[in-house]
Amino acid sequence: MGLRKKVLASVTAIGIASGGLIITAGGAGASVGNAKAKVTVGSKTYKMSGGACVVTGNNVDIGIGSKPNTLGINATTKKGKFSNAQIGMVLSGKPVAITTDTGTANSKGGTFKGTDVVSHSKVKGTFTC
Repeated sequence: MGLRKKVLASVTAIGIASGGLIITAGGAGASVGNAKAKVTVGSKTYKMSGGACVVTGNNVDIGIGSKPNTLGINATTKKGKFSNAQIGMVLSGKPVAITTDTGTANSKGGTFKGTDVVSHSKVKGTFTC
């Protein structure tokens, strides 16, 4: 997948974090409003709260925060782990997109790490649902 498509996918994840509507099939596990995240980019840490985590089978969709800090993750997990998920953020009003990443996720929360495609800064984070 080309860089442009990966960045667009991450922007879609940012849309989820910015208040987009998430609709899932029956049997979904969802936590709405109580989600929290902590993200570190380089040496700066950002904390976010509010939003939703939706888990359906092996899919995890997360939208946490509000302006100026939001986090969106769309991942497919295998045994609770993922790689190369769609992860997008807006931190202090600036977009951050991670396209080469690893992490863990389930209905209670998870972790992720990767590198921002624009600034090339190391990014790591945790979230709770």
